[in-house]
Parts: sequence; structure tokens; C-alpha cells
Amino acid sequence: MAVVPLTQVTLICSRGEVDVMLARLCETGMFHPSDRQGLVQDTQLVILSSKAHLVYSEASNLIRRWGAAEAAPVRTFGANSISDLVRLLQRRTSELAEQLEGAPGAVSPGVLSELVSVRDAALAVFRDLNRIRVRPGLRRHLVLEGYAPTPRLSEFTSALGRYLLSAEPVPRNQPGVPYVPSLVVNPGVVRIFEGVTLSLGVPKYNEVDPTPIVAFVFPLFFGIMFSDIGRGLVLLLGGLYLRGAKKESYRYLGRLLIVLGCAAAVVGALRGTFFGFTLPYPAPLAFPSLISQGPSLQTATFWFEVGIVFGTLHLATGYALAITNRLLSGDYAEALLGYVPTFVLYAATIPFVFALVAAGVDLQNVFSSSQPTPFFSTLLGVRLPASTVADITFPMMAASLLVLVFGRAAYKLYSTRRSKPALDSLWKGVVEAVVRPAELLIHTVSYIRLGILLVVGSVLGELMAGLLSLGGFGVALAIPGNLAVIAIEAFIVYVQDLRLNVYEWFSKFYSGLGKAFVPLVSSGATFEVRWCFSLP
Repeated sequence: MAVVPLTQVTLICSRGEVDVMLARLCETGMFHPSDRQGLVQDTQLVILSSKAHLVYSEASNLIRRWGAAEAAPVRTFGANSISDLVRLLQRRTSELAEQLEGAPGAVSPGVLSELVSVRDAALAVFRDLNRIRVRPGLRRHLVLEGYAPTPRLSEFTSALGRYLLSAEPVPRNQPGVPYVPSLVVNPGVVRIFEGVTLSLGVPKYNEVDPTPIVAFVFPLFFGIMFSDIGRGLVLLLGGLYLRGAKKESYRYLGRLLIVLGCAAAVVGALRGTFFGFTLPYPAPLAFPSLISQGPSLQTATFWFEVGIVFGTLHLATGYALAITNRLLSGDYAEALLGYVPTFVLYAATIPFVFALVAAGVDLQNVFSSSQPTPFFSTLLGVRLPASTVADITFPMMAASLLVLVFGRAAYKLYSTRRSKPALDSLWKGVVEAVVRPAELLIHTVSYIRLGILLVVGSVLGELMAGLLSLGGFGVALAIPGNLAVIAIEAFIVYVQDLRLNVYEWFSKFYSGLGKAFVPLVSSGATFEVRWCFSLP
């Protein structure tokens, strides 16, 4: 899982060594201070943080007066403790102020850039010290609590072993854990899509991080809606160009375009389309022939059906994640009596609707109809009668609805021996049984946009390809026309892809109420601290 398991560590040191211990914690970059109830701020650390904030204020005033450097390089500061670093920053601020006052007509850019580094370093020290909470009641020692990544615990212990009082792994499958942070770590390509998840908040420590699934589904949906080899390669080339930009935001956009362009080109290759032309080669896999045919009423219906199928699978994973999150949080009753029947209801409702469509939307004939059921016949090549699908799915729907209505009420009555909580749960179950099937259908139908945008893109592609028949004039129109279509369609497809993931899918399981794991640090965008410890 992408949420890294954490270990709760407790550290103890004498007051004379506390600034050295904090410097070592900053050097490791693996310690997130705890802010649980019962911990308090320490006067010694408050005074030190105030000194750091004073340095920050003085440096900020000088920068406002003399102007900041356009690009501040990374400056290195050497220190052997937090107190030593604060004194160094105070001294450098005074020296830089004297240089500025001594030569007001010729301000050196190097002086201003170093002043920016001093300011940022002082602000980082202030913020880190301001986060530290200690156990109350001790005079000669300080006891700190916090969290460290379990996979790197041995490295943390070797650096802080002399101060380590205890280390206890924090299990993820437990209720509550309100103050445990979440360290989200994803590899390479998956990390590109962390922004989609984090836009809705940080996953709780006992919640599944869905980013790996997003990293697969998001390019897949984009590739379906934007499927064309040529247009995908244009996005790929644009991404390769932006990947070498100076700004990180442009480099991120470049990485995203590379992934999305590859996905569009791959799906376009499966369909055999290149800038609106149908390539003369057979489908590489045993797909239905409609997958490579041009826009028509038949192909549009086929792709609408494909969109519903993908939507069903996508939403089903959302409900499965909801069950997992409830189990991790220890809410077994809601998982088994609320989310499991919802998952079963959804898994049965969609095939039943397909069977109902095959029977001409006639509820009386669906249990006797021998018409082939869509999806099974068009996508899987299996002629499954509508009556067979209805006979299997209808009892599943009925059973899941009964559990939704009466399951939680029966559990409340059994666990509390009181009628009022049971009646409240019964009313909630009745509402869910009425609303949930309609909600499931509406959200699933929303995935038709996968097919709609694919068909729209195919029509636009054929229009651009048709311009080439006009000769040189057509070529002159086709090049900017294709670029305009690529830009507009890519933006629309990206927005719709984002909507399907964020609105339709995340809403089924994700809370985003966690807080990020933010360690004490020794570096920033404009500074770096090199610690030189005299103690072993």
C-alpha cells in the first residue's frame, strides 16, 4: 500500500542536549512530532523559536527594503545544534545588513540572495520548533513523542539510539487513530497522479491510498476518449519538450502529457486510427470488429455500452475500497451490513438492467426472454439469455435490499437493547433501499461520456482527414486544425476524466480527512544545513 506503516517513537534527553537531539532529528528527515492531547509546548523551545522568528522578521524587513534577488541559489550553513544554527543566522543577518547599509548605491545580488536563504532557514527553524510538543511535569529532561517510517526504523535508531526510549509500531487496522499522520509514498509514474488524490485531502492512516488505481484508470479513460495514434504522439512530443523546462510545474505537466499521450496512442493503435485515418491492418487482439470501425449509429451504441461496462467496473472497485476502509477502521458492522450489500446490489443491478434492455424494458417478460443480453453478447461473444441473467441477479438484488433495510436495525437492537436506535437505523435503511438503486444507475450512466467523447473525437478526426482531399490548401488547413482539435479535445477529455475519478469514484469511499506526514527538515528551496556533531 502507498500509505507507509509508521512507528511511534518516544525520545528523552537532558535539557542541555535538546538542541543537539533536535538537530539530529532534522538531519534524519524522518521524525514527525506528535500533537496528541496531553502534550504541551516547552518554554526553552518557545524562547529558541522566538529567536528564530526574530531573525526571520529582520531578514524579511531588509528584503522588503532593498528588494529580493530574482533567483536565490541554495546556500549551505554549517552548525552543530539548533541553537548554533540560530546564532549563525542572527550573525549573518547583522553582517548582511551592515553590507547593505555601507553600500546603498551598489547592492550586490549575492548579498540579497544570501539574505533570502537566511530568511527561509530561520522560518524553517521557527516552524519546526513550533511543532514540538513534550510531556509535561519534567524539569531536567524533555520527553518527545512522534512518528518515524517503519521501513527506515533501523536507520532512525542508529542516528537517535542514545535518545530512544521506546518504539511501538502503529497498526493500521484500528478505529480512531485521530492524530497519526499519513506518509504517502508512490513510485515513479504513480506519483504523477498523487495530485488527483491529494486534491480531495490526505488519506487517513487507516485508509487505503487510491493513487495506484488512479494511475492506471486515469490514463486508460483518457486513452479511450482521446484514442488516436497521431494525436497521442503529438501529446507525447509536447510532454518530452516540457519535461526539460526550468519550472517544476511545466516539468510536471510534461510528465503527465507523456503518460496520457502514450495511453492515447496505445488505444489508438488498438483501434487502428491515425489522425482520423483508419489504418489497413487487422486488430492486434480478438476485439469486436466495431472497435475499429468509423463513426456510425452502431459504433456509437457499442462505445456507449463499453463506457457503461468500464463505469461498472470502476465504481465496483470504489465500493470494494469502501469495504476495505471500514474494515481497517474497525467498523465491521457498517462494512458488512451497509457496504457489502451495496456492493452486491450494484454488482447485480447492472446486469439485470442489461437483461431488462434485452427484453424490451418489459419487466414481465425479462424472466422468460431468450434474447441475448448486451455486454455478454457484444463484448464477450457469449449468447446469454436475458432470462438466465435475471434469474441470477434478481435474488441477489432482493437479498441485498433486505439486508440494507433490516440489517443495521437488527444489529442496533441486539447490541443496545433499545428500540429508538433500531428504528433510526431502520428508517435509514428504508431510505437507502429506495435511493441507492437509482443513485447507482445514474452514476453508471455518467460513464457514457467515455463513448460520447470517443465518437466526437472520431468525427473531428475524419473531418480533419477529409481536408487533405483539397490538396495543398487542405494540408494548410489540416495542420492548424489538428493542433486546435488536439488542444481543445485534450482539455475537455482531461476535465471529464477528472470528473469521473474525483466526483463519481472518490465519493464512494474516500474521506481525505488525514494529515500529511511532515518531518523536521534541514533543507529547503534556498538553503541547506550541514550538521557537524561533536557528540558521538
